[in-house]
Amino acid sequence: MRYRCTLFTQSFDARRVTVVGSEPCWTEPFVTVTVRGRDARQAAARAYVVGVGKQRVAQLVQQGHPRPEIAALEASPRAVAAGLRRTLARLGEMYVLDNANESWFIKVEPLPSLLRRSSARQLFLSARSPSPN
Repeated sequence: MRYRCTLFTQSFDARRVTVVGSEPCWTEPFVTVTVRGRDARQAAARAYVVGVGKQRVAQLVQQGHPRPEIAALEASPRAVAAGLRRTLARLGEMYVLDNANESWFIKVEPLPSLLRRSSARQLFLSARSPSPN
């Protein structure tokens, strides 16, 4: 199934205090992506990897993260899905990924399935011919 996932972020300082101006801004998402997934949790994890995770891996490797295998987990949908928790926020049900430095809020919305091309063609042809009844 296809999902539209919208990611919002919030940053913290070393004392776990919200950095000024980093409250989740529900009107301005960080990124919106369309992904496929078995369920909403898997879609949220894939959206994080596509929208944020790959860039974070590159950033952590560039900064010389002491454990590259830990940085690589940011690009693994399975690892990200294990760290997600479901919560209610102002925008409804969301998934949250909190790494103690940032919190990522992921709003997941199912998209209507598209007709397959052959089905659309068959529907078109059946509409052109008269009904057998």
